[in-house]
Amino acid sequence: MFDEPEFLTNERNTPIDWLMQTQGYTREDLISEEKREKSVFLTTLYEELFDYMNGLDGCQLIAIPDSDDFEAILNLTRRKNVKINKGTNFGFFNRIHGSGCGLSIELEKDIVINQNSPVYEVTLKQYNSRFDYSPNPVYGLARRFHGNDLEIIEDESRDE
Repeated sequence: MFDEPEFLTNERNTPIDWLMQTQGYTREDLISEEKREKSVFLTTLYEELFDYMNGLDGCQLIAIPDSDDFEAILNLTRRKNVKINKGTNFGFFNRIHGSGCGLSIELEKDIVINQNSPVYEVTLKQYNSRFDYSPNPVYGLARRFHGNDLEIIEDESRDE
């Protein structure tokens, strides 16, 4: 399925590694069939990585949090004092070609965003233009709009 020795020995830290670390897993856990059988996160990540025919060329790891909390959204852009709740959709998407995988990675734990989190872009709009797509027009996502996928957290550095 993939080059297992290269996957395990490549020291490059990727957004996939970051996501696995937020859930308490490693690359070794991902390739372990026994561990995947016990983890909805590992199972859905593995499926997202290897069960789609289009491959991952040009894809980015994305999250699609539903939130109507503007302060939490601003904090996400600043990479501080915000938590992405475990019900948030994650997956791989190619915004140039308007393609991707299932956007069905299921988290087991909330994710606290900090300055080291690989958050590169936060967009509030839906767009569908040549060579710049957003997931909603491509997938026709049914949005929940309940607004609780992002949550402001207390600044832990103030307690020091």
